[in-house]
Amino acid sequence: MGFLSKLFGTNGAYKKATKDLNNAKDLEMGYYKNLADMDQLQRSENQAALTEARELLSDSNRRAAARAAVTGATPESASLSKQAATNAVAGITTDIARNATATKDQAMQNYLSANRQYTDAINNVRLQQAQAETEALGGLLEAGIGAATGMIGGKA
Repeated sequence: MGFLSKLFGTNGAYKKATKDLNNAKDLEMGYYKNLADMDQLQRSENQAALTEARELLSDSNRRAAARAAVTGATPESASLSKQAATNAVAGITTDIARNATATKDQAMQNYLSANRQYTDAINNVRLQQAQAETEALGGLLEAGIGAATGMIGGKA
């Protein structure tokens, strides 16, 4: 009877461990998936950089126009100043896109790594359960054989 309680008593613990691991896996996988799927332009730091870039472009264009009006600069020089500001904004936007790609790539690497780790952990719990069940059944068989041998030996 001790073997049966061992077999069935630990079965619940293994099921709970597997369930807990699956829940944690789902939670972590969801986090990494959301991070990978997120529109990086909606992140607050990227929104702040874009706002700052727009303000930089607007201020620069106003200064260039004012400078051109005061100094009598040619339209070409005002245009060059505006182009420099536009290039700066383009650089900021390129950096945001580059960082977004790196964030998505890292999230995917983390997703794959965590998925492997959880799968290995769940497989280890299942292996331990199978080993415990095998040991318990082996003990039950030994007890049954011993009892049968004792009965047969007692009749003789």
